[in-house]
Amino acid sequence: MALILRNTLDKLINSLSKPRDSQMKALSPPLKIALIYCFFGVLWIFFSDRLLGLLISDHQTLNVLQTFKGWIYVAITTLLLYLLI
Repeated sequence: MALILRNTLDKLINSLSKPRDSQMKALSPPLKIALIYCFFGVLWIFFSDRLLGLLISDHQTLNVLQTFKGWIYVAITTLLLYLLI
């Protein structure tokens, strides 16, 4: 799983570093990392909130699961940052 994630991230980083035309400069590594982090963060928040909203109708249970979802987000993004840096 980690190898698949690493290969996917490598492809994404390589595609971000290739200029699309001769006048466009490559993005700096910190900016690439920040953009990738932002991209995955937005996707996580959007889709995980939608999924929980569809599956859970009890507000108390939803609040507890959203806390766990936040912890999972922190763990996944920590791994993502480790692989990117």
